[in-house]
Amino acid sequence: LEEVLKPDMPGQYFALRGGSLGSGGPASIGIAKETGKRVIAVVGDGAFNYTPQWIATAREQGVDVVEIVLKNDSYAFLDVAMAAERQRRGMNEEQLPNPQSFQLETARPTANKKLPVDINYVDIATGYGGRGLRVTSREQIPELIDFVLNTEGPGLVQLDIAKPAGE
Repeated sequence: LEEVLKPDMPGQYFALRGGSLGSGGPASIGIAKETGKRVIAVVGDGAFNYTPQWIATAREQGVDVVEIVLKNDSYAFLDVAMAAERQRRGMNEEQLPNPQSFQLETARPTANKKLPVDINYVDIATGYGGRGLRVTSREQIPELIDFVLNTEGPGLVQLDIAKPAGE
């Protein structure tokens, strides 16, 4: 995202380097309260699932925050982080003292194992008092832009994207 948006304007772009899954919505509320501006956050579906209640808080606080949830039914960030840690330590899966602790198959679907439900993030948003939009095709991009720029109060865009390779 940073390669496309070029975050070179102070106070206009905020990001975390990792290790803070679920902080996008709550941090957006703080930024909106401090600046008085609309905040647009982009998060993965795995991260969103940590703190969906931010929507109710945003409504209570009267801030305009829209979170775009990239839905690929995966905790892909954790897979990348785990692989980097194994590489940093010079280890492969067989060398781990408890390899199961580094496997996320129980937390996300794989090619052979699917989650028992297809999570509808729009329903979660409306359940917490926000508005929602599901985007499944490129033809909906104008609708997405209109929603992000004009939704009052908390909003959520469920952007269905391709699943990571191998799933």
